[in-house]
Amino acid sequence: LACIVFFSQYGNGANYYLWHARNFAEYLKAPTPEQVLIRAYGSEQGVRLYQLWQSCLVNYEVMEMTTRPDMAGLKPNERWFGL
Repeated sequence: LACIVFFSQYGNGANYYLWHARNFAEYLKAPTPEQVLIRAYGSEQGVRLYQLWQSCLVNYEVMEMTTRPDMAGLKPNERWFGL
């Protein structure tokens, strides 16, 4: 699972992340942000960082999307980013 894009939108302060998975099941198997922080910083500091991040969030939403081949310039059997 890879973060392909991160961007923010001027005016509303929102941050957007685009995660790429082959399917929704693969996405669900990926570690949560809390697990990533704990693995990177250890249990105590990772939990603190996650709680700080959560306190900054107003809304969090997961959506399943697929690539439009006509907009991505893909050939019928070509995969997006080779994945």
